[in-house]
Amino acid sequence: MNHKNILSVILLDLVVMVLALGLIISRYSSLMNMALMPVHAEAAGSNSSVSEPQRGAGTAAPTPPPQQEFDSAISSTDQPADAPRNIGFSYRSSKARKIDVIGDFNGWIPNPMVRGNDFKWSVSILIAPGEYAYNFVVDGKPIRDPYNMKSCDVGRGFPNSLLKVKSRADEKKKSE
Repeated sequence: MNHKNILSVILLDLVVMVLALGLIISRYSSLMNMALMPVHAEAAGSNSSVSEPQRGAGTAAPTPPPQQEFDSAISSTDQPADAPRNIGFSYRSSKARKIDVIGDFNGWIPNPMVRGNDFKWSVSILIAPGEYAYNFVVDGKPIRDPYNMKSCDVGRGFPNSLLKVKSRADEKKKSE
């Protein structure tokens, strides 16, 4: 191999490495930008669950934005059947420093969770009825909900848990 061929191979390798490094940096910065966006969170206490939140002993109620205050002041009988539902997410971890919840319902923008008693992280989010892919982001790493066996693939490069939020009309049909 002559000197020109060796230089061209080295140059081609450098170009490929620079492009790969640029891709890595852009993906890392987009993940970090999503993690830095502030979003409303709620306080409460390595387990997780998704449920309608329970108000009562030992849980601190959040200070919701004004629209959420108005929505929560309306009783469930006054709300339309397709009104957003207040869904609670929780994840238990003693080692995590930061946990968020991401999903189709929030445009994959992290909602920070707040650590409560017994290392239980939680947040409550208003979500319209429908099916949604979601994950927890534990210290920057997306993790499926270990207590939700339902999963789906939305092409984001990692497995997702599946959340089905029923409308009030669906619940009324079941109870009748």
